[in-house]
Amino acid sequence: MKKCCSFKYYMNIMVKKRGSVKMDYIILALGIAAAGYFIGKGLENFQHPEPGNTIDSFLDDDDDEILIPEKDIHYVIGVTKKDSEVLLQEYPEIPHIKLNGNEYYNKQEIKEWMKNLNKNNT
Repeated sequence: MKKCCSFKYYMNIMVKKRGSVKMDYIILALGIAAAGYFIGKGLENFQHPEPGNTIDSFLDDDDDEILIPEKDIHYVIGVTKKDSEVLLQEYPEIPHIKLNGNEYYNKQEIKEWMKNLNKNNT
């Protein structure tokens, strides 16, 4: 095999010109990883071709129709767990659903109830 046509010969030339072949492999690997990520995201939306803004999906409150257990209601209200327990005792008329002895709250109904509570207190 001729010296000018071997793989090792070309690698030595690349090292002399660029300084490091390892950095080329790292850049290539990052490019392949990024391409895989974006192709995967594209395949997720393959059945739903309408474009969507990812920032809007974070800001949207599409999860208002979920039921929240009593132990997690303080996350929705934005108070401590102890304060939410006091609130639930003081206002038993808060809209809720009982299933198998557990109380669940609709997120949208809680928000509306709190708005009405604020209007009545001002």
